[in-house]
Amino acid sequence: MTRSVPVRQCIDCRRRRPKTALLRLARGDREETILLTRGTDYHPGRGEYLCEECLRRARSRGLPRRKPALRAETIERIASELERRADSARIREAHAARLLGLLGLARRANRLRVGKDESIGAIHRGDAALVVLAEDAGENLRGAVEITLRGIQGLAMVRGPKKDEIGRALGRRPVAVLVVTDAGLARAIQLRLESSGSEVRGSPQESEFS
Repeated sequence: MTRSVPVRQCIDCRRRRPKTALLRLARGDREETILLTRGTDYHPGRGEYLCEECLRRARSRGLPRRKPALRAETIERIASELERRADSARIREAHAARLLGLLGLARRANRLRVGKDESIGAIHRGDAALVVLAEDAGENLRGAVEITLRGIQGLAMVRGPKKDEIGRALGRRPVAVLVVTDAGLARAIQLRLESSGSEVRGSPQESEFS
């Protein structure tokens, strides 16, 4: 059975849209504070919804008087936060594209071991230069890889893009874990992650890409 998508109404234009297509405004601990979350996010307190088109118009003309809590500085802060998030998303997408390109290069050079069994086998044999775990890899797989890495010094585990994205870059089905066996390519991937603001930590080392 298809699940229905919740619908909410924009407080300005009054049009009804799917909840996930609207911005949610929620009051914080102080009555005058307005916090911004996406429609899918949860924040305690009474929520109101606003579409992005109305938010853009509100930067120049404000919102209706029936919403005095949305002062000009609040509207500007919300709009600036949206712009900052959009810029961050574009940067992450650019770094993800470069990382996936490096993984494709490693595949063409036959310097990848893909999937749980091949990856763990490469780690045991000492062939692994870097372990890449998909952002949405399951907890059981993560636990199995972390147990395998215990006691192994100098081998990093980094968190990469989602399984579907990795799989498409490699011309395969979704890939949750893989191992890079070439030290030069492994270092290039680590540098790419570090340049995106990620941190590479101890053994097992994990750098969060997203």
